[in-house]
Amino acid sequence: MMTDGKIKNSNELEFAVFCIENVAAKLGVDAERVYQAFAEKSDILHGYIVPEYEVLHTQSREYIVDDLLAVMQERGCSSMTLYHGSHLEIAKPDLLHSRPNVDFGCGFYVTPLYEQAAKWCGKFKRRGKNGIISWYAYDERREDELKTLKFDSYSEEWLDFILNCRSGKDLTAYALVAGGVANDKVFNTVELFFDGLIDKTEAINRLRYEKPNLQICFRTEKALSLLHFEGSEIL
Repeated sequence: MMTDGKIKNSNELEFAVFCIENVAAKLGVDAERVYQAFAEKSDILHGYIVPEYEVLHTQSREYIVDDLLAVMQERGCSSMTLYHGSHLEIAKPDLLHSRPNVDFGCGFYVTPLYEQAAKWCGKFKRRGKNGIISWYAYDERREDELKTLKFDSYSEEWLDFILNCRSGKDLTAYALVAGGVANDKVFNTVELFFDGLIDKTEAINRLRYEKPNLQICFRTEKALSLLHFEGSEIL
């Protein structure tokens, strides 16, 4: 599968396989799809993993996976499959059932991280309902047709945008917004800021060291047309 001249020895080959398998495990997809993203849809394999082998292979598994996920996002191939966690199978996503005044505004929320979607299912399972993950193929080639906003970290801009969305003051026309989801620790910091118990500087300082778990909000019908339902499963 990876035998061309750009991989010079067995150590680089083993490391490439290590990267593919561990990113696949993190995303909850099969390794072949990650290989396609690394070698066919981008130059991550031969333009990043192999050239940076000497540095990367000395790092921890967690560091390598997080680093590669960031590179995938930068190069537009992080969303091979997107997941939605609910108590229902959502074969035809729409905006009619979307709640207002949430993180990125009214829209259909998905994530490239299977484990994040599973966490979203948790709140339904705690209420005695099913937890169902639906997954979708995302037509990234058409993303440039959309007005998008993407946050690479928990930043002041991210915090301001969430504040406006949660307070119903967002007047932007973004079709797609991507950025960090608030886990328990992040959520607590955000709530303290919203309640006026800490200022923005303190909130940003607390969030600075948190690694975002990516969520993507599809806010228009045109954006939703880029999602193609593939299946679902009950947890």
